[in-house]
Amino acid sequence: MLLMDIDYFKKINDTYGHYIGDLVLKNLRHLLLKNVRETDIIARYCGEEIAVIAPHTPILSALVLAERLRQVIEKSIMLPANEHENRQEITLTVNIGVAALGQKIIDTQTLIQKTDQALYQAKQEGRNRVELFKDNSV
Repeated sequence: MLLMDIDYFKKINDTYGHYIGDLVLKNLRHLLLKNVRETDIIARYCGEEIAVIAPHTPILSALVLAERLRQVIEKSIMLPANEHENRQEITLTVNIGVAALGQKIIDTQTLIQKTDQALYQAKQEGRNRVELFKDNSV
């Protein structure tokens, strides 16, 4: 599971309004759909957080996917500039937390919780990055 959060999304809503924020989210969804497998599931989790569920994906492949998505998003224009609306082009960066079911994470609630912890770690480490949940209890 990947859980992503858009850096400073509130600034987009505050600057351009929620309509533009919604357009940005829709464009991000289309970009994600073009860059994942048909078997992967993309869902808005809450606010501007987006979950990507990649079934039957080894954790290292999930990390590669997360980093590829991060780079694609960073290089994409979510909305072009519009002089009439006094809007600059809108680009995004994201943080992505990654976790997987396994020996220590055996249910979906724990999977969501651990993926969210990895996402929080990505934000704490400087943003625009991918972090894998690391179980340090061993």
